[in-house]
Amino acid sequence: MPYCLAIYPHYTVQVAASRRKRPMILCLETRVAYEAWYVLLRALTVPELYGPEQNAIGLQPGQDTNGMFRIEQQLLVKITEAKFAHVLTEADSLERAKLKRKSARPPRSTTDVYIDVVCGQDLRGRTAIKPCTNNVMWATNFIFKDLPSMLNRIAIIARIGNPGEQEWTMIAHGPYRNLQHDSVLGKVNVTMEELEDVESVEKWWPIIDNSNKVVGQMLMRLSLQETVVLMQDEYKELSALLHNFDNSLTTQIAQLLGPELRQLSDVLLDIFQSTDHVHDWLSNLIEEEIDGIHRETPPLRMRFSGRLQSTDSYENAEQRELLVRDLNRSANQEANLLFRGNSLVTKALDSHMRRLGSEYLENVLGSRLRKIAEKDPDCEVDPMRVRSAEQGERNWSTLLNLTSSIWKAISDSAELCPYGLRALFRHIRSCAEDRYGSFIRTVRYTSVSGFLFLRFFCPAILNPQLFGLTTDLPPDRTKRTLTLIAKSLNALANMAKFGTKETWMEPMNKFLTSATPDFRNFIDKICDVSTSQASVTMEPQYATPMQIKNRLAPAAREGLPTLPFLLDPSKLLSDLTELWMSHAPANLADEPDLDPTVKDFHTLCTNLRTKTKDCLSSAEQAEKPNGKLEPKWQQVLKEQQQKLQPVYASQYTAAPVQDPELTALPQPVDEPSGTFVEPEAHHGPPPWDRRPSAFAHANLKTMTDSTNSSSASVDIMDETRTRATSSRDGSTKNRLFDFGRRKGRVGDRAYAHDEGNDH
Repeated sequence: MPYCLAIYPHYTVQVAASRRKRPMILCLETRVAYEAWYVLLRALTVPELYGPEQNAIGLQPGQDTNGMFRIEQQLLVKITEAKFAHVLTEADSLERAKLKRKSARPPRSTTDVYIDVVCGQDLRGRTAIKPCTNNVMWATNFIFKDLPSMLNRIAIIARIGNPGEQEWTMIAHGPYRNLQHDSVLGKVNVTMEELEDVESVEKWWPIIDNSNKVVGQMLMRLSLQETVVLMQDEYKELSALLHNFDNSLTTQIAQLLGPELRQLSDVLLDIFQSTDHVHDWLSNLIEEEIDGIHRETPPLRMRFSGRLQSTDSYENAEQRELLVRDLNRSANQEANLLFRGNSLVTKALDSHMRRLGSEYLENVLGSRLRKIAEKDPDCEVDPMRVRSAEQGERNWSTLLNLTSSIWKAISDSAELCPYGLRALFRHIRSCAEDRYGSFIRTVRYTSVSGFLFLRFFCPAILNPQLFGLTTDLPPDRTKRTLTLIAKSLNALANMAKFGTKETWMEPMNKFLTSATPDFRNFIDKICDVSTSQASVTMEPQYATPMQIKNRLAPAAREGLPTLPFLLDPSKLLSDLTELWMSHAPANLADEPDLDPTVKDFHTLCTNLRTKTKDCLSSAEQAEKPNGKLEPKWQQVLKEQQQKLQPVYASQYTAAPVQDPELTALPQPVDEPSGTFVEPEAHHGPPPWDRRPSAFAHANLKTMTDSTNSSSASVDIMDETRTRATSSRDGSTKNRLFDFGRRKGRVGDRAYAHDEGNDH
């Protein structure tokens, strides 16, 4: 089941003797149910906020959130390939030795290998199983969001065998470990410090076994992204400016940023999706694209109208006929290039179709493409690649059958297409007909198929693994089969025939001719959607999490994702701000011809970056005690800790405590076996609260009518490691955030442009 949630009880409030050792797994049938449960569970957590301590500034809890912020971490891992030359020999020798002893089944032709990605102690990702050859290709991407802020390392573990054979076992100290029957070939340990000061790291990493020997190497690209997010109210003015679609702000931003188009389109799409205005934004971009408002070479804007039909408009009929012919030629050129290039609207619509149409693709093409990959048929029809004419005829028969089967599945699926996409396709057709309909009759079909087929169905057929339809790259022969099927459907979408180019594909024209009427009917059905149908309605399962979210205090809602698609609006606006400030042209504010809207946008981004820097500077300064008082402060803390040790020892038996780093915050206690009562040690409130906000936690407790007695039995099942735990994993009381360690990550690196450095 693809939609699962695992709840790890790192911290539980219960009797120690009744500890539950296993996580709770929620298996959900749909994406909607998964997202609803995710928001419900996240609503019970405490936001990881940093800022001035409320008691220190004389405010009541919840009155002011000025100067507060949070930091979100995201890790991107791409595992490209691995080399196991030495390991392969050892594995084969071991297999032969086992067979000699057992005299059992015949030897396997290859050894299977796969990769696990472990963040801290948690298994976060796994590749497909591949035969272990000299070079094993995966080309698998992982995106790990909402990582614990004090995560120290990740491990990339290579295993042999079948990952389905596994068992969950509890170790003596720490959380759950996935102990498998599959042996470990080796692993790559990557510390977070290696990723802090660089945008991304792509190289061959040595694979080390348990004997500390190099047994291979792995090509990976890793990128750690950290975003400093201010409180939601700080971004209201920026959001309002972006949502004024009459100013064409997003299109102008795209023109100024240029090469960052893909990243910009994804961020903007998520921003408008999170506020439920994505349809209005995309519709506005479609109109601008077709009318050519912001193109470098504006199209001919004259339309064929009543003026051209009048003989008074031009001297004679010949001149009028020449003008109409020129207009027709210009319209054909424009229509043929419509939505074919890379622009903000094409990139955004690509991502939007993938998001809304993922389940649609799975229902229509998923099982059929997996069946083709499993059978791996020979469909080569190029005479230069076929051994004989008889083989070519058999391959043509197979190719036509597969193409017809795929097309039949698509043509019968108009009602399954999401209404959000159908409404956009209807708008595309309307705008295209208004501009080119008098010259090109087929534009009402090709304008829609230019997106639906050329940017959706055909790419999914060519690369099913990129759309989640298969778990692995298809074999080479299957790739060729899928390429020929996609080529045929592409010609159908263009309402064209084979012949001028690739004459060997002419036998496919019979299929294209017979399928053209069904193609037109399919496009007509796709666009036949009323306004009431196209309006996005809230899923019933979203009602409860939305009610719970609205009951929370404003600060407690920070970081809580929106529905659908679990997006974080404040983080997205922070990403947009940083993207603009890092890649906008220099001295942009001094340009005399700069659009006033762009100037306002630049000013808002500059102010937000300045406030972000001020918040980080204040936090880093709070981490550093006064130089004159530091020795005395450390001595007081040391004496206090020595006094507290006998108290702890009399209450419970604990594991030996390592010498902790001196800090003004209370130190965590490892593995208490009895009732834990926090000692009353108070040194005065610091000027800055380095913990998640206390008042947000108080508001949460008030809403749920829960109590938290200090005499309750606290079962701490966290691993005995040096890093502090994230507030989202459990108790936020003893969490310490090291801002000095992050200065290079979200400080110097993010704002290097301010110091005159190049990005």
